[in-house]
Amino acid sequence: MSMFRLKWFFLFILTAISPFLFGQSVETPIYEQAPSAIKESQEKNIQKALLLRGKVSAISKEEIDKQIINPLPEPVKLAPVLTQQMTTEQIAVHARKSNLRVGYCYKCMHCDHWHLNLAGGYAIAPNVIVTCQHVLSSKTQMKDGFLVVYDHEGNIACGVAVLAQNPVMDTAIIKVAGANFNPVPLNSNVKQGSASYCFSYPLRQQGYFSTGVINRFLWDDTYNGEDKQSIDGLAHLRINYSNDWAPGSSGSPLFDAAGNVTGHVSTIYGLAGGKDKQVCLTLHEGIAARIVERLVETLKSPEEIKRLANMIPLENKNPEITKPSEEK
Repeated sequence: MSMFRLKWFFLFILTAISPFLFGQSVETPIYEQAPSAIKESQEKNIQKALLLRGKVSAISKEEIDKQIINPLPEPVKLAPVLTQQMTTEQIAVHARKSNLRVGYCYKCMHCDHWHLNLAGGYAIAPNVIVTCQHVLSSKTQMKDGFLVVYDHEGNIACGVAVLAQNPVMDTAIIKVAGANFNPVPLNSNVKQGSASYCFSYPLRQQGYFSTGVINRFLWDDTYNGEDKQSIDGLAHLRINYSNDWAPGSSGSPLFDAAGNVTGHVSTIYGLAGGKDKQVCLTLHEGIAARIVERLVETLKSPEEIKRLANMIPLENKNPEITKPSEEK
């Protein structure tokens, strides 16, 4: 056998057995977790974001703060609900492809370097994404900054308008430009005990997938007697999930067994008890898809969107609860 044929023979053999060598299928990614690799990836994404910023007229953090108070709503058509059940492996692929990295590319107050601070999100239309309100209204001090969105393949878009946001709902709907993303449907018709799936980047851990269930539906502890059928009352609807997440996961979609979004990651909080007030139970709280559906419906009413944007959230009533922000 010639050296040329021998080379290709060994290449073929290596390709065939590589899944057994590395412990995963060919189409399953292996993530780089070394800090140097994460930094290198971020630097590449920063350069891509800076090149795109001017091309799509991305709005600055300063302009975003203005539009948080005065959003620019426009109608959005949601994707139809998926009905075909998937295997856990298929859901993992779907979740990876549907999860978006959302956050700010910015210059901090202490140096002239650009930084990247990303949480999660998902598309409800090719150029419209949803994330947490606390991600959009980041309190990070910036000399300059703009909102960026990446998908699993590295396609990038920038924020060009705030369509709606509400701090009580911890939800923001943002128009983007530069890439078209695959919209995922919303499903508000789910039950306690239903399977739940989450793909996110908690505490800088790359591409983390977890399975769980919907633990319960609840009205949060800031609910103040509003009509529960109204959007003001519905703003307090929450879902507890048993999925794993942590800071950096905010805004990431939570999926049912057909790949629909049932809610998105909002917070984690601990319940303390006993004489020493140790944390006895950690709850993962998500924003229900029904809230996002209602906010999308309200995009047809600019005055109502503005009122919701300026709703002032109440403080937690339960002193045993600590709710840290999910923002990185």
